[in-house]
Amino acid sequence: MKEQERPLGIACILLALSVLLAACSGTMKGRVQQGDESVNFQFEDNGIGHGTLRAAFSGGETFKGRFADESSSGFITTFDTEGPKATIVHREEFEAIESYSGNVEAILFGNQGRTMRCKFRPVNSFMGLPSGGEGRCQISDGRVIDVRF
Repeated sequence: MKEQERPLGIACILLALSVLLAACSGTMKGRVQQGDESVNFQFEDNGIGHGTLRAAFSGGETFKGRFADESSSGFITTFDTEGPKATIVHREEFEAIESYSGNVEAILFGNQGRTMRCKFRPVNSFMGLPSGGEGRCQISDGRVIDVRF
């Protein structure tokens, strides 16, 4: 009888782990500080500290990119931030983000050539964005967006 219980126990543990690591998706609402324009965000969390993020403005401007918890490996280092082949503009253009405390960071690229950087503070840092929270994003043109999720 004990031989049969062991595979069942292992199966239950594997099922629980797969549920914990399963991808979660959700939405966020943002509002531009200057002008009060709304921004809709959609995220898909892969369950291991990073995922994809999209943002859409009512005027048709869109952004898409990746986010990662600061504890996940290699996120920011995968982007060149300096030099002639830089994938984002220099950090000084994102002062509102540099001074904002958050443990989840995102870099998004827009359909009109602009870049967006974000920092988020999830309610539960272990569960990440699906747990809800708040954040701030800044676009390379200077617009700042307050975000709730």
